[in-house]
Amino acid sequence: MYLIQLFCVLDVLIEEYLRLASSFSADEINELTTRVQEGNAMDVKLRLAFDIVKTYHSSEAADGALDYFNKQFRSKSLEDQVYEDVTVEQGDSLSDVLVKQGVVDSYSKARRLFQQGGVRVEGEKISFEQSQALTSLNGLKIRVGKKNFFKINQ
Repeated sequence: MYLIQLFCVLDVLIEEYLRLASSFSADEINELTTRVQEGNAMDVKLRLAFDIVKTYHSSEAADGALDYFNKQFRSKSLEDQVYEDVTVEQGDSLSDVLVKQGVVDSYSKARRLFQQGGVRVEGEKISFEQSQALTSLNGLKIRVGKKNFFKINQ
């Protein structure tokens, strides 16, 4: 989680972050600044974020944050994704889950998401009608969009 926040920083501000918040030497800062100017801002931000977490938290926290980042944003394999455990009540539909988790703010938007193919259950696209026919959600792995992964528990 810590690493993700640094990716919102504008590239023009990275040099300042390198100077003020990192433990890099002056030579390393110059090298990293040059890499940002050459267009490798993502790699530099990742190194900077790792260094900041390591400095202000711990090496274990930095390793954990890097592992989370790689699984959530770099890995294309569904097995590597980090699924958020979601507990639902008996009788809840998949649309209820999407609304309660804040993925969408209304049932009509949930239906539209199904129609556009944005919801997958166990890796397969599912329609709104198919989602309504599910009798049990327990244990299902659900992907909504590109970055939302849920595992249902009842």
